[in-house]
Amino acid sequence: MFYGIQRTTFVDFPGKIAATLFTGGCNFRCPWCHNHDLVYPERVARLSPLDEEDIKAFLIKRKSQLEGICITGGEPTLWGERLLSFLSWLKQTGYETKVDTNGSNPEWVEVALKEDVVDFFAMDIKHPWESYHEAIGIHYDIERLKKTVSLIKESGKPHQFRTTLIPGLSKERMLAIAKEMDIEITFQTYRDPFLLAGGESLLLAEGSPA
Repeated sequence: MFYGIQRTTFVDFPGKIAATLFTGGCNFRCPWCHNHDLVYPERVARLSPLDEEDIKAFLIKRKSQLEGICITGGEPTLWGERLLSFLSWLKQTGYETKVDTNGSNPEWVEVALKEDVVDFFAMDIKHPWESYHEAIGIHYDIERLKKTVSLIKESGKPHQFRTTLIPGLSKERMLAIAKEMDIEITFQTYRDPFLLAGGESLLLAEGSPA
């Protein structure tokens, strides 16, 4: 399930000193994605998943230094019940939890809310609805994305809706979406993945996280 780890982060979980775990697999094919190795099946197949017992041992050892755990990807919700179980373990261990999602799995979000295993949701809203396929590389049911927005907005949980300003996308177009959905959007600066190559990288499945 987990193919990468960032042992300490001050930015991935707002207000928390956290670690970030990266899941493998995604159902979108965003052409500007920074984590291709965690998206395309043929690339994920080249990696070895981190041992979850090793991860748990690491997180227990770091409990006095970390406050929260961010789960990102890829698309974490594709891991279904297995991820819910891991999040439940994190909560029982005393960690606050954050999940980053593309919003494509409202059913998973409903269950996570019912089981109260996620403290903070972050959802990417990638493009105006009418041209969403341009940003995600496939055609997808927009109503499912809107349902996830509503679930998160109405949950009472801390959350963040965010947009990366990819080339050709303006703030004004996304502010119209925010007004339509009655939400606030955080804007993130686009960084060319080709320029990042060799500069910023994930710790991908290289031995124990300890």
